[in-house]
Amino acid sequence: MKKLFFLLSIIFLSCKLSSQSIGYLESQVKTSVVNRDTTALISNLKKLQFYSSSVNQKRKTNQDLFNIYLQTNQIKEAKYRLDYHQRYFSADSVAIYNQSYSLFKLFYKKNYWNYAYRMLQIAKDNGLSQNDYDFLTFAINYENFNYSACEKGLTSGHFRFKDLKGLKRSLKKLKRRKRNPKVAATLSIIPGMGQLYSGDIKNTLNSMALNGVLVYSSYWLATNTHPIAAVPVVLIGSRYYAGGISNSRKYADKRNVKNRERFRASVFSQFITQ
Repeated sequence: MKKLFFLLSIIFLSCKLSSQSIGYLESQVKTSVVNRDTTALISNLKKLQFYSSSVNQKRKTNQDLFNIYLQTNQIKEAKYRLDYHQRYFSADSVAIYNQSYSLFKLFYKKNYWNYAYRMLQIAKDNGLSQNDYDFLTFAINYENFNYSACEKGLTSGHFRFKDLKGLKRSLKKLKRRKRNPKVAATLSIIPGMGQLYSGDIKNTLNSMALNGVLVYSSYWLATNTHPIAAVPVVLIGSRYYAGGISNSRKYADKRNVKNRERFRASVFSQFITQ
């Protein structure tokens, strides 16, 4: 009997201490909010989530932590909070949808296309409509210069268009005008060829002429004076040669972005909002 009484006393005392600690942590959270101390607020919310026995409170605390991490641009921590919500509160589809869609917009804005696509899939599994999913997937592919995937996406969605043939023509033009930066850099091993591939005629002529003059100058100095005299010209020439390779890659990127922005209005204006 004494053992039973002792056990019940310990249980009662532990429950009382637990309730007091939860109350203390809640007050600390409020204090952190008033003081605008983000570091202390995050620490107290984590403790509150750990010690709380209420599922609703754990879920709410996790949502608060997600919002804070998102506002402070701590993307990795926000992503962890989404994973935590999926693992332990999978029935809370509204919160998972909101979290994943918020991260999608953030990744989309920062051009993290793979992460944006993953967040879009999670949002779809938790309430995003098929039409919205197809349209946003199209937008990701368009921003990522994947025009072939854009063309395929037109058949998968239940969209209505003002001019579907015109839209397909625009995508075909973009695909034809797209330049691969790696190919441009590889072709620049022969001076001017990378710029020519990227459509930069002015720099094509400049690169050919400048590299030709430097090669001839180094050869003339090495044969008519002393080989050492050609070293400064070779060093200068190698600098311009490497710069030509780098610039051809940059111009290919610039060309792709320029064409994408040029056709943006004609492409997205064809979608009819349902």
